[in-house]
Amino acid sequence: GTGWNEHEHERFGLPFPDLSERFTRLEEALEYLSHALGRKDGAFRGIHYALAEPPVEPQAPNLRIIVGGAGDRRTPRLAGTYGDEYNITLRPDSDIPLRISRAREAAERAERDPEALRFSVMCDVIVGTTEADFQRNLAIARTQPGVHPGDEKCDQRGADEKIEPHAAQMHAVGGHRVGDGQ
Repeated sequence: GTGWNEHEHERFGLPFPDLSERFTRLEEALEYLSHALGRKDGAFRGIHYALAEPPVEPQAPNLRIIVGGAGDRRTPRLAGTYGDEYNITLRPDSDIPLRISRAREAAERAERDPEALRFSVMCDVIVGTTEADFQRNLAIARTQPGVHPGDEKCDQRGADEKIEPHAAQMHAVGGHRVGDGQ
């Protein structure tokens, strides 16, 4: 994705331009990777990246490009155009089928097989085999930086039997994997 955690960028000494610039850089990086990995022929020269003699060696034939984020338009387009997998940051379930459809349409426009594109959903997932295990795991999660177990954007919480229907619902709208991105 384009990156969202400004603090993380600061810690690593990376620039954190505005969202529009980050999308421009992401698209250029994905185009660069397409040439570098031999998915597209010829050299590549962009504003930020250049590759004189693709593909790079050694090749990584099983390297998958995962494009992720919460955007409704640009992110699905980039995922369909360049990605092997679209990792959808969870929003209301009604948005997921539309975003999957947009990614598949972008794959078709890029002359790629839309059925080969995989989909995953990223959200907080806190589970346990029993309610007691879940409560213990929830208490541990509350001590971890960046984990917001009270955030109801994702209702993937509880003992296993409570989670299975949610995972099935995500699968029914096209998701292949549900997880917390860890």
